[in-house]
Amino acid sequence: AIADGIGALGAWATAGLGDGPLKGLLLEGLFGGLGTVLGFLPQILVLFLFILVLEESGYLPRAAFLLDHAMVAVGLTG
Repeated sequence: AIADGIGALGAWATAGLGDGPLKGLLLEGLFGGLGTVLGFLPQILVLFLFILVLEESGYLPRAAFLLDHAMVAVGLTG
């Protein structure tokens, strides 16, 4: 759905612009990059939701304590 919306926006911009460097910049640069970022946005939001749940539940400090010994064993202290 997001990619279709960006594609429709690109088609609208193609019809309104003539050939030239501005057309290439807008279509390939701006709309292409924006479409990629918006395509990954749902996955990023779900990831942040799960991290928020782990933080609010208090599990992250416990997980850090449980993994501390294993990390020291491979030289990752801190």
